[in-house]
Amino acid sequence: MPVTRLSERKLKALQGKPPKAGRVDHFDDRLPAFGIRLSATGAASWFVFYRIDGKQVRDVFGRYPAKGLAKAREEARDKLALVERGRDPRQEDARQRAAEARRRAETLASVAESYREGHLSRLASGEELWQRIQDDLLPAWGDRPIRDIGRSDVMRLLDKLEGAKGPYARDRRLALVRHLFNFALDRELVDANPALRIPMLPEPDRSRVLVDAELAEIWAASGRLTDPFRRFTRMLIVTGQRRREVANMAWPEIHKDERLWTIPAARMKARHLHEVPLSELAMAQLEPAAIGGTESIECATFVFSTGRRGDRPISGFNVLKRQLDEHILTARKACDTKQKTMPPWRIHDVRRTVRSGLARLGIAPHVAERVLAHVPGGIEAVYDLHQYRDEKRRALEAWAQHIERITNPQPNVVEVRR
Repeated sequence: MPVTRLSERKLKALQGKPPKAGRVDHFDDRLPAFGIRLSATGAASWFVFYRIDGKQVRDVFGRYPAKGLAKAREEARDKLALVERGRDPRQEDARQRAAEARRRAETLASVAESYREGHLSRLASGEELWQRIQDDLLPAWGDRPIRDIGRSDVMRLLDKLEGAKGPYARDRRLALVRHLFNFALDRELVDANPALRIPMLPEPDRSRVLVDAELAEIWAASGRLTDPFRRFTRMLIVTGQRRREVANMAWPEIHKDERLWTIPAARMKARHLHEVPLSELAMAQLEPAAIGGTESIECATFVFSTGRRGDRPISGFNVLKRQLDEHILTARKACDTKQKTMPPWRIHDVRRTVRSGLARLGIAPHVAERVLAHVPGGIEAVYDLHQYRDEKRRALEAWAQHIERITNPQPNVVEVRR
């Protein structure tokens, strides 16, 4: 067992002259008990000797040249230091390997599944938020250990989203990422939240109310969309319900004889059952069936489904909004090539426009609020449990008539009879 001063030059010389048979250990004169074993095959392995519970242990912990001399000598010192403190380096190595295995197993995809079961499943908007995770987060980070995702990764994703979908979508994803990492932080799956101090961007004005002419333009533009996006857009306009609620409208919720749409509490933001009386104009948006012809209505669950991804509700609302803007601009330029696109608006502005329009039509505020499923507060919420079905029906019928007037105006001609 020769003792020598190990150096990179010495190691290369030793490896160039391997033993003719068997193995030879070369100890380092700078660190007793540490050395390198050379075999006749040319393999070279680092080792260190120490005693645990009175028994001598040869700990082989890497190969040369994959692990260099400086790194191996430092690692040997660390092992000997552990022995001095009464700890077994092999057990420490096993714990580190297990921790690394857990770290690699705890990918963003696995944590996201836990987040879905432990948090999103309790929210009315849970499925919509899960769809955002599937669309934006999993393609970027799904296979990565969640501990490896840093602030720069989050910023790159947000910049990409802002460019593709705008500042509002970027801020919503930032809020989602921030909450997902807080969920992981509470369970000690990460050491810090990389999205914690990233600021939100200024968002467009959220008080936009569409004028009648703009609403008519959206209605006309929706006529150039493929089905079911055409009917979906028009159902938003005639009912004033939230985008998520309309997109997930299911056939079992529709009572055709009563012309009533009953949204279960589990799907509502406020977790209260909500009845939406359907005008004739709204009923017209239920046909044709969600998938194929009317004969397949019994096979479909969702009213608005393309069927391309199975029996699932529609998605891709950013694309829908972009197509509407393009069709509106095309229609405007057909009349005047100098025309510009409609001033910035969001799909949610339709809901605000319906509420403002009901007020303009003289609908009582407490009825208009209930049309939009805004839950009253205070003593009224405790004692007034009336569904206001008839009152809401009259309100939505009046609104449907208004939509028909602005989308299909009649010539202002009076026939004079002799």
